[in-house]
Amino acid sequence: MSEHAATIRRFWQTTETRDWGALAEVLAPEMVYEMEQTRERVGGRDGFLRFFDDHPGDWHLEVRRVIADDEGGVSVLDVTVGEEEMLGITFFSFGDDGLITRVENSREHLAGALRAAARPGAPDRAVLALRAFGASLVDTGRRRRLHGGMRCVRSGRARCRSGS
Repeated sequence: MSEHAATIRRFWQTTETRDWGALAEVLAPEMVYEMEQTRERVGGRDGFLRFFDDHPGDWHLEVRRVIADDEGGVSVLDVTVGEEEMLGITFFSFGDDGLITRVENSREHLAGALRAAARPGAPDRAVLALRAFGASLVDTGRRRRLHGGMRCVRSGRARCRSGS
């Protein structure tokens, strides 16, 4: 497992156990947290820890998959808030010291990432999201097409598993 993948897993483990001191150890002091769907932005490690500590509801996280490389990573989570189940897609950026500098949280359906990844010059985060679900792109010359099973994402169910 890469160092960044291990850091992402530690991030989620300490978040699930609400161990804010241990979570702080993997965060850069100047880190930024963004939630795409609500357009919330929290700056700084201390602000981020307060935000998570104050987050309402009985929420729990189960890591489904982590993909990381030298530049960053993505995690796919099953998120439960009370009785509601959601799919969480989170993108991570790292500093030279290996600490997390940016967290982008998206509970959007993967459809947008799939569409973005199918375009030539796809952003790295879209390609990482595809890899996290076991999918890949096949370049046919004129356009790209998705290869790999993603039945659960297409149906919008949170607890399904990727197929191949």
